Amino acid sequence: MQNFTPEQQRKAMEALAKKKETDEKKDIAMLWRVLALLKIQDTLLPYRILYDLEKAESQKTLKNDIAPGKYYPLEKLPNEVECLRPIPECKLDEQALMKLRKEMQIFEQEEAKYIINKDNWQYYFAHFLLPYDIDKFTEFDITGRTEKKVTDQELTKIKQYLSKVRQDCIEHPEKYYKGNVTVSCNGLSEREDNK
Repeated sequence: MQNFTPEQQRKAMEALAKKKETDEKKDIAMLWRVLALLKIQDTLLPYRILYDLEKAESQKTLKNDIAPGKYYPLEKLPNEVECLRPIPECKLDEQALMKLRKEMQIFEQEEAKYIINKDNWQYYFAHFLLPYDIDKFTEFDITGRTEKKVTDQELTKIKQYLSKVRQDCIEHPEKYYKGNVTVSCNGLSEREDNK
């Protein structure tokens, strides 16, 4: 920058700062994407919803709700269960391996008590569907993938199911877990304690 005029130096510094800011925004968006993709299997919610929730949680705009995850409606495993998670030693002989397997089995049994049974999916996750027009979701909105993963017929079935659950949650909010969310016909309104 020695041969630049002061004005050129200022413009170059501004351009570098803008590029750095753009790169940081892209990195954060990629993190939200990865976190959303990782949660699809645990929550069975569409990618678009999980991405929006990751973004809201990161920006501290999620308000009083907990983002969905493997242990929802808990944010994480209780400490007394997490403490049971075995930590493998560097070198395992047969006896240490047997001990580790037994400890892992105990942990998994306790952990299973906090993982939502897929049969209860609607009860716990329906309220996350409310702000969305599911019929307008694309395959990317559902799967988070650009390559075709489901047939058009499968996509239609998924959207019909999600729309049906959403509509039932609007019409019969008493049947569903509300978290810290008040359910209304317009989607999410002011948050309050679940009663």
